[in-house]
Formats: sequence, C-alpha cells, structure tokens
Amino acid sequence: MAWTAVILLSGLPAIVTGHVARRRAVRRGLGGRWLALAGIAGCWVCVLVALLAAAALVGVVGGLAVLIGS
Repeated sequence: MAWTAVILLSGLPAIVTGHVARRRAVRRGLGGRWLALAGIAGCWVCVLVALLAAAALVGVVGGLAVLIGS
C-alpha cells in the first residue's frame, strides 16, 4: 500500500508541472510540447493504475473480512 501512496504523492505534482511545461512551451513557441504531453499521459496512467490497485486491495480485504465474519 505504501507504493500506492508514493505514486499518488509524486504523480499528482508531476501532472501539474507537466501542464505548466506544456503551456509554457506552447506560449513561447519552444520545443518539448509532445514530451510534456507524454509525461502528462504517463502520469495519469500511473495514477489510474495505483487507484485501481488500491481499490482492488480494499475489495479483497473487505471480501476476506466478510468471509471470515460469516
């Protein structure tokens, strides 16, 4: 569960900084727009996988609690 927290705590600021970098690259006409977009997409995928894994873990633990309790 700790790795999920690490991914969420590092992924969310990475998404924000990716958006800032992409906006600056577009506004100033610099290169790297696609690299920033790839970083944003990669971070969103990592955050989504971490949330799904956390939900699956909660479901498994909850299911085991129901089975043990009955």
